[in-house]
Amino acid sequence: MSGRQRLGLRRGDAGLSLVELLITMLVAGIVLPLVTGALILAQGQARSTLDAADSVDAVRLALYTVGRQVRSGQPATIPDAMGFRFYTARSTTGAVIAGQCVEYRIFAPVTTTTPPTPGTLKSRTWVPTAQPPAWTAPSVLTLATGVLVGAGAETRVERPVVEQPEPEAAAVRLVLEVQASAKSRTTITSVFAARNRQTTASADPCAPTT
Repeated sequence: MSGRQRLGLRRGDAGLSLVELLITMLVAGIVLPLVTGALILAQGQARSTLDAADSVDAVRLALYTVGRQVRSGQPATIPDAMGFRFYTARSTTGAVIAGQCVEYRIFAPVTTTTPPTPGTLKSRTWVPTAQPPAWTAPSVLTLATGVLVGAGAETRVERPVVEQPEPEAAAVRLVLEVQASAKSRTTITSVFAARNRQTTASADPCAPTT
């Protein structure tokens, strides 16, 4: 009787040989990094998609806030393609308040790479008899981030072209482009028209004083 028979061992009970173990480790060393890399890539893409969706939602909410204020104000002044200001006597909640100036502006990062780059939409308020706060002041609100700014981006502020002079001539078109995904962009456009035409204030009570 052989030694295997004396120990009562069947074929396969002796375990893996050294060669089989080395082959298994080699295959695992090749497959596991590939699987791990694919999972990390999928997680990164999912995170980017969620961040982009959050940026789009934030921009839509910001435009809703802007619309509520502009509709209760005087015709807006557009000093350049990145911002506008107006005079209003109502807050974002609709409550009547002391007259105030409101300005919205789109900012690009201080340090930019290849344009377009993600910027921010900010707002500030002040009374007409005072100087506006600096854009770095704590009272300045950041309404949205991820707004694409620079060459190739659609983001801009402009006066819409209309046939009737009133009241559409007092309107403002705000175009904000955001990164909707890693390979696509979304352009959100809103037109706001001032409804408060009855005021004793000057044409632009919020114009900076020199």
